[in-house]
Amino acid sequence: MGRTKDISRQKRAQREAAIKTAKDFTGNSPPSIEYTQASAVEIVNHIRNGDQGWTATRVLDAYLRRALAVQDHINFMTEPLFESAFKDAKMLDEEFAATGRLRGPLHGVPISLKDLFHVKGVDASIGYSLWANKPSHADADVVKLIREAGGIPFVKTNVPQTLISFECSNPVFGTTANPYPSPSTGKRIFTSGGSSGGEAALLACDGSALGLGSDLGGSLRIPAHFCGIYSFKPTPGRISTRGSGPSLGFESLVVSIGPMARSVADLKVTCELLFGKLDSKLPIPYRPGLDTFDSGRKLKFGYYLSGMFRGMAPGISTMMNQPLRAAGHECVEFRPPKISDALRIFIGLTAADGYRALTKPIGPDPKESFLFLVTLGPRLPGFLRSSAAWLAKTVMHDPIFAEAFRNSKIRSTLSPLAISTIVFNVTSSPVGVIPVTRVDPSLDHITEEWKSGAIASDGTRTYPSGRRGSKILEKTLYEGFLGDPKRYDPVAMAGLPVGIQIVGRWNEDEKLMGLMKIVDDALGERGFGPGSSFKGLQFPEVPIKLDTKGIKKTNRVGKTKKTKETKETKEIKETKETKETKE
Repeated sequence: MGRTKDISRQKRAQREAAIKTAKDFTGNSPPSIEYTQASAVEIVNHIRNGDQGWTATRVLDAYLRRALAVQDHINFMTEPLFESAFKDAKMLDEEFAATGRLRGPLHGVPISLKDLFHVKGVDASIGYSLWANKPSHADADVVKLIREAGGIPFVKTNVPQTLISFECSNPVFGTTANPYPSPSTGKRIFTSGGSSGGEAALLACDGSALGLGSDLGGSLRIPAHFCGIYSFKPTPGRISTRGSGPSLGFESLVVSIGPMARSVADLKVTCELLFGKLDSKLPIPYRPGLDTFDSGRKLKFGYYLSGMFRGMAPGISTMMNQPLRAAGHECVEFRPPKISDALRIFIGLTAADGYRALTKPIGPDPKESFLFLVTLGPRLPGFLRSSAAWLAKTVMHDPIFAEAFRNSKIRSTLSPLAISTIVFNVTSSPVGVIPVTRVDPSLDHITEEWKSGAIASDGTRTYPSGRRGSKILEKTLYEGFLGDPKRYDPVAMAGLPVGIQIVGRWNEDEKLMGLMKIVDDALGERGFGPGSSFKGLQFPEVPIKLDTKGIKKTNRVGKTKKTKETKETKEIKETKETKETKE
């Protein structure tokens, strides 16, 4: 414990020192927010066209200022790369001034990296004190490709301990909060999601133009959903994982490296760059043309409202179906196969050693509270699991939960909740996430019709049609169970981003990218994308302290507080000296 505290103090002090000296790079005058309201593709176009003021250095300056402005409030940062980033930006500007040519498709784009990616001379500790102060010897493959394309890595972002959680907290760097505050307290008490939580939170604040994350069970998709951004989990092997950290105990499943962004176009340009390069196990470059569809072509979209373990929360399906049908497409509800098999396979592959390899690097560090139940299942004796399964089936009349507990050595109630993402890791499917809407208590409340599983409509949204899940899990989520409060509360969640997954077939990533654009266009303007944080997320000069206790108890995210436009939304102020987040 003493070593962990010493390492944590050291790493946070280094981070704060870098933040204090950042003004040496950024200067004193506040930049225009037009830079942070531009997508990665738009940034490159502005620089290519020689538009006044658009240089790699000025763009980096703007994003760094925004990142520093929000660090006090969300605690996204692990390793600052400021000095090297400005050197890279200056070199790009000199090259362009001399030749008039861009280095590549990401020329001048500030890029954030999930902490697990190796950057030469920088730690990739992922929140383990035992891995701190051990700088990487070389850049990860994806980092090399980004630099060659003119991208500028400028910061690394936070992750949860062991990388297998909906939360985003570790003993070295602390807790990352969701940017959306609670409507009742104004505090940021909700989680950004895991494991790419630092990335999602920063992008949601317009503190980075583009990000890279990884996904083994939902780590690109869950944080994107929680924070209201876009992400893409490619077919495993399309992007090289070399230099992206070990998958301890997960060798039977292949991690997917993918982009996180604020637009579909930015996801696409990143995949075009990274697919099939260097050590890709599926060495197929991005295939232009497969991502386009004939104009006016009628498409058929399948959707399902229950993944066996739980019914979909009220108010989701119609938000997708209405815009697509209005655009001339067909939406068909279908019954998914018995996807509990996917959970059994996933847990069987990842927990075969009782998570010993996964938890070994924790060493002297205190174990985060969310890991207790996550790693409990495999350690329980067989007779206890069987007894619990018997109680669930015969006393609580929940055969779904009983089967999961008995057959898959279930890790916790979080595992079934993650089945909607886990299933597509098991099938190696490419998946994209698009933000769709925000929680509205007047539309998203639990009704008697929903509880009974009947079809009902409030005229705007349609509720699930009888495809219900585990009684235990649904009671835990929607009513509260065994003394725990309910998890689903549309009043407390008012303003939360709500996203969807769009799933494609194995190795049909390009087609999926085209479908994502069609869906995104059909949904129209809805308050997401570059610059959206300036319309709703306020970051006052006095830091809002993170309520870490609240973060560890719930997965809910907060509401966008509607306030009048202030001076802060018109310019990015220099941040004051950063205070350490209390744990």
